Amino acid sequence: MAEVLTQDEIDALLAQLEGGTLDLSGPKPDKDKAKPQVRIYDFRRPDKFSRNQMRTLQMLYDHFARLVTSGLSARFRTPVKVTTASVDQITYEEFSGSLPNPGVIGVIAFSGLEGNAVLSISPDIAFPMLDRVFGGPGTSFESKRALTEIEQTVVTSIFRDLMGYLNEAWKSIVELGATLESVQTNPMFVQIVAPNEMTVVISLDIRVGDQLGTLSLCLPYLVVEPVLPKLTSKQWFAKMARGVGPDARRRLEQKLGTARVVLRVELGKTEITVGELLELTVGDVIELDQRVYEDLQVYVGQRVKFEGRPGRVGPRLALEISGLVEEGEDHTSE
Repeated sequence: MAEVLTQDEIDALLAQLEGGTLDLSGPKPDKDKAKPQVRIYDFRRPDKFSRNQMRTLQMLYDHFARLVTSGLSARFRTPVKVTTASVDQITYEEFSGSLPNPGVIGVIAFSGLEGNAVLSISPDIAFPMLDRVFGGPGTSFESKRALTEIEQTVVTSIFRDLMGYLNEAWKSIVELGATLESVQTNPMFVQIVAPNEMTVVISLDIRVGDQLGTLSLCLPYLVVEPVLPKLTSKQWFAKMARGVGPDARRRLEQKLGTARVVLRVELGKTEITVGELLELTVGDVIELDQRVYEDLQVYVGQRVKFEGRPGRVGPRLALEISGLVEEGEDHTSE
C-alpha cells in the first residue's frame, strides 16, 4: 500500500521546492547492485566444448563402458564392471602430468580423423589384468614397475580389443578407424599435441574381480574438431534409435560363439542315509533311478537342453545326442 503524506509533510516539500533545496535525482543506486555481472574467463584454458557436446560425449562413453564390460568379462573369465567417472576439459599438460611413471599408455591413431589420442590404463588394474591372462587370480602388485616384453605383447592385445570397442561406440557419430600406434611406459615420451592445447579427458572406473583401477582417454580438441557439429544429443538418439545393425549382430554372435559354458550329463539320482554313506566300501553298488534304456539329460549350465545315450568312442566314454529339449519342456536342475 502506498504511503500517504500528511499536510505538514506536503507543506515542507513545497517549501523545499520553492527554496531550491529539494533533491529530485531520486534514491542513489546500490553500489553492489550497480556492478556488472562478470564471468571469469581463463584464456589459458578456454572452454572449447559446449555443454551439449560434453553431454553427448558422456552418453557415447557410457555406451563404450558397456561394451568394455561385456568384452573384458568374456576375455578374463571374471566379472568386469566399467563406468564413466567424469568428462572434463583440461590442457594436455595437466593430463600428461597426472599419468603415472612408469605407466601403461597406448597412443591411438585414427583413419577417419587427423591426429592422435592417448589411452592410459592405471597400473593398479593393468597388472591384475595381466595376472588373469597368465592364469592367476588377478591380484595386484605392491611394487610399480615397467612392463616386460612378454607383458607388453599381452597389453598390446588388450589395447587392440579396446580399439574395437571404441570404434563401435563412435560408429553412430563417425567411422573412427582407431588403431593402436604404440605402447609407452613413460608419459614424457607421449607428446601428441602442444602442452597448452585443450583436450577432453574421459575417465572410466574399471573393476576386474576385486581390483579397482582407472581407464583414461585423452582426445585433443584439434582431433575431434571436424566432428563437433555431429556431437549433439539429437543426432545421438536418432542414430541409436535405429536399432542393432547386421554388423553389430554378427560381432555379437562371434563373441557369444567363443564364450565357454559348462556341459554336464546326469547319469541318475538316488537318496541314501548318512549311515549308509559311512558304511560304503570298495565294490558296493549304488542303484540309481535311471533305467538303462532311458535317455540321459544333458545340462548346459543349469538347464536341460539335450537328451543323449551313453557309449564309447575308442577308449573314451562319450555321449550321443539323441534329441533337443524344446523351450517349453526346459527346466532347471534342483
